[in-house]
Amino acid sequence: MATPATATASGTIVSKKITPEKLAPSVRQSPPPEAKLPTGLSPVVRPPEGTVAAPVKAAKKPVHAARVLRSKPKPAPRMVVAHAHESEHGSEQRQVHGMLNTLLSANARYMSQHSAGYYQKFANKQSPWATVVTCSDSRVQTLALHGDATNQLFMVRDIGNQLATAEGSVEYGVRHLHTPFLIFIGHSVCGAVTAAAGDYGKLEPAIRKELA
Repeated sequence: MATPATATASGTIVSKKITPEKLAPSVRQSPPPEAKLPTGLSPVVRPPEGTVAAPVKAAKKPVHAARVLRSKPKPAPRMVVAHAHESEHGSEQRQVHGMLNTLLSANARYMSQHSAGYYQKFANKQSPWATVVTCSDSRVQTLALHGDATNQLFMVRDIGNQLATAEGSVEYGVRHLHTPFLIFIGHSVCGAVTAAAGDYGKLEPAIRKELA
């Protein structure tokens, strides 16, 4: 280490050796305790009464078997399972869309065959010549009665082509539209007629009312 030089009053340079200052620590610390390997379960450490223990970040160490038993099991990963009713619901939606597309396509074909002038002559008033009461059976269709029944037939449909359950509609056709004809049209193998001729006591109340 270099020795600093100082000048005296007579001009002589005198070397002076400086001993470095040793700073004593303000607090003497005891040597750290000797580390010991754990031989068993760590005891539960509780702070003295009236004190609050500061949170201590635990160091990574092997997990004991007893601690594994006390820990909460991790939830199993969620799996997306397609239930039967969900697939059926999707199938129903496809069927509904298919039927709607069929109806829209049929309507578009019908409209393409009839211009606006076709509807203009009866746009504000209908003038059918017959009130027709027939069965709601899907096998009985207007085209079987008339090639183009638009503004020709006032159709009233119910199960079994009955008057009792459609009297208001029939009265409207006869007395307000003044149709000169009132026609009742039945068909073979009618389920309503077969039911009315037998025991229909176990059917739904609304159906029993119409068959009575």
